[in-house]
Parts: sequence; structure tokens; C-alpha cells
Amino acid sequence: MPDFWKSADAHLTERTENGWLAVTDDYLRAYYTRPELHPVEGFCAGEHTLFEKLMAAPRVEVDASEIEAIIDEDAADSYRFMWKGPMRRFSRARLRPCRP
Repeated sequence: MPDFWKSADAHLTERTENGWLAVTDDYLRAYYTRPELHPVEGFCAGEHTLFEKLMAAPRVEVDASEIEAIIDEDAADSYRFMWKGPMRRFSRARLRPCRP
């Protein structure tokens, strides 16, 4: 059967004993490379430093001062939104697999 969930990075999860999918560090790394979080050339050092920290340890705590060090307000807002709750919960999540 074809892998319909390849574009959702399901191959980067791990199956738990009860058949659910656990979010892995590689899954989080792939998520951090999404356009709204991945820094591009010309972005400030604060954003590149935070991104490199997350790539090295995807579940690390992010301090508000690290986000405040990001000069671009839109980029800082993206990180603020992610760390108000969604990423904290997401990094510990267990995902129920879809059944065909």
C-alpha cells in the first residue's frame, strides 16, 4: 500500500505499544524547518542561534529572552505563538494513527 502520509512526515514518528504514534526529535526538526520558523539568509543572529539550538535539541525549553533577541517582529511572533502552548503540548504528544 502506498505511503499516503509521507508529506505529513508520519515516517518520522515511532509507534507506541498501544499502536499510537509518538512524536520524535526528527519529527520536531522537520516541523521547525517549516517556512514560518526556519530562518533564511539575512535574518538576525538571535533567530539563527535559536534555530540551531532547536535543531540540536528539539525538546529544549525556549526562554522568552531568546525570542526577544529576534529582531524581526513577525519571526518573533511566530516563535511566541509556538511556545505559548502548541509546541509544548505537541512535543509530548501521542498521535492516534488513521485507520484505512
